[in-house]
Amino acid sequence: MVIENGKDLYLSYEIGVEGFKESMHEDMAIAAFIGSKHPFPEGTEYNNINADQWEYMRGLIWSDDPTCLLFVDSKERNNQISAATDFLEEFLTGDESRLTKRSHFGDLQFLHAMGSQDNEDPNVTKKNMIDWLEIMYKLAIGQDVAAADRLDKRFPDRFNSSSIPSDDVSIKQLFLGTTPSYQHADIPKRALGNCLHMIQDSYALGHTLRRLKNPDDLDADDEEGYRRFKPGKYAKLGPVITFHTYANQSDRHSHYDGSKLKRVPSDLDTFNNVIGARDGIDKSRKLINFFAQKTKWEDGVRAFLDQEVFALDSNVTVSNSQVDERFVLVFEKLVVGILGLALGFLPAGLLLDVFKI
Repeated sequence: MVIENGKDLYLSYEIGVEGFKESMHEDMAIAAFIGSKHPFPEGTEYNNINADQWEYMRGLIWSDDPTCLLFVDSKERNNQISAATDFLEEFLTGDESRLTKRSHFGDLQFLHAMGSQDNEDPNVTKKNMIDWLEIMYKLAIGQDVAAADRLDKRFPDRFNSSSIPSDDVSIKQLFLGTTPSYQHADIPKRALGNCLHMIQDSYALGHTLRRLKNPDDLDADDEEGYRRFKPGKYAKLGPVITFHTYANQSDRHSHYDGSKLKRVPSDLDTFNNVIGARDGIDKSRKLINFFAQKTKWEDGVRAFLDQEVFALDSNVTVSNSQVDERFVLVFEKLVVGILGLALGFLPAGLLLDVFKI
């Protein structure tokens, strides 16, 4: 998400709100729904989603805007966009204890598949995500979690009597934020959208470093030095090597969060130029299928998230604030190391030092 007001706020895959560049998150979600067992019509695009579909999108956007400051508090419309000035103020100068700051810079960065701080144990980051996703997914399918449940019951480690919101607030109130008036809010749908956001973000290059499965499909860097893939190819990403943190990241983050090229949700190839998007769509579709079938958390959903989406690499590292493009350099270092070994100028014992991850 990048706000075009002279300040780059590279938060996650971009969201399609007036004043923001693109509808990346929404396009990915629509593509996932189109190919799922809970399908949107094939011609669905961001500019024609209906009010019912918008409930998923409100949950999708929630991680970026957890107090709903980007929306007008309307009884009849769930997609009426605000001027975004309140959001900007909250993001730039807001209280560190409020949700916007916590989700982008603090202890709730796991809502974007990121570490809460530098040098965080990746197992802690992963546990934070899995614990949150369990509640949200169960709410989405109606498995022993309800929208009326209080935060102190479901998230006792995240909210307390002095937090904003406080722990006596319900999950429904958490999702509605500053827009409580909408009469047709569907909190289970918003909960599913929230899950999709976390999955999608976990494949964004500014959020995680993942092991690349298909280095042969890499193309030369573009004219600005950004990674890209050969025509007709796209990144296929494996387990997580590093979770990143938002503070102090370079503006390279924003480049990898979207694309100026038009995307058509019914045509997956139009997402190929955004690294991680195809994996994000694929894994989102799988979760939607679980949702459509009302699969219980313990009957495959947890294992899917734990072992497939958020699987940790054997050489996983603590979190950092880089925009890490080494998924390419890993391969390049291996080639250099093998060539050096073959030509005799690199001792065999140093090959592992060249190829540390």
